[in-house]
Amino acid sequence: MRVALAAEGTRGDVHPLLDLGTALVAHGHDVVVCAPPDFREDAEARGLPFRGVGLPVRPFLSQHAGDLVRGGRHAFAAAARWMGGAMEHQFAELPDAITGAEALVGGGVLLAGPSVAEHAGIAYHYLVYCPALLPSAEYPPVVLPVAQLPRILNRLAWAVQKRALGLLLRRPLERQRRALGLGPVGDLYAHLHGPHPLIAADAILAPQPADCHVQARTIGCLHTPSAEPLPAKLEQFLAEGEPPIYFGFGSMPDPNPAATTALLLAAVEQLGCRALIQAGWAGLGASAMPPGVATIDDCAHAALF
Repeated sequence: MRVALAAEGTRGDVHPLLDLGTALVAHGHDVVVCAPPDFREDAEARGLPFRGVGLPVRPFLSQHAGDLVRGGRHAFAAAARWMGGAMEHQFAELPDAITGAEALVGGGVLLAGPSVAEHAGIAYHYLVYCPALLPSAEYPPVVLPVAQLPRILNRLAWAVQKRALGLLLRRPLERQRRALGLGPVGDLYAHLHGPHPLIAADAILAPQPADCHVQARTIGCLHTPSAEPLPAKLEQFLAEGEPPIYFGFGSMPDPNPAATTALLLAAVEQLGCRALIQAGWAGLGASAMPPGVATIDDCAHAALF
């Protein structure tokens, strides 16, 4: 079976699909990965065919780091620019990229995924990396900087988020669907994750909400422990003293990585501990580090921890 795996976003959106692609190939399936050009090297390192869809994500995040960190209307405006451009590229490039596929599995901000699959007449499944992305009275939307609210406020917050998403995306989405000969959609949020999303998380850590209104299937975490050894320099650092505290922010941008690095070093000094600082997409730890602190790039987290 030929399966297209498509995602828009950062490492956290794309890398789980790479693990899924590796597993599918091991079971005899034909796979193509469709993602921003940032991830070509990562996909091809696993032997997975890659088709670039959209513009590189990392330069955009770096350019708009200040807006994203400030939050509120600034972050919303930056996100709106990104999603608008992403949608245009996805509708223009994804149909050709998935030619011959019998199923499409989407992840991240894949706004065109359901429509492109519908137009191609193939099955579509959306990967939900955390149940909190599915509407529920048990928790607020992840865009809110709060972890808990009363159930009635959670419902209200989800209603507001759905309304905002519709105002932002419905008109351009339906314009693109008309160009494919497709009709309008009802609940836009439900359209994007489809009727049968796959929850790629371990149920014991992230169970489905009791009031989940979609037929979601939990398939477990897709990340597999890597057999890749740690760099020799990192192994040496780990052997030189007590286990360090790890600081890492993944693909998050930072308008002032030097200031953030200084803040981390101040915390390390106050705690009197050793530390590892992952550079990430923000470029943390670019300056010389004091004794007992090391910076790292990408490494096998399962081996490290």
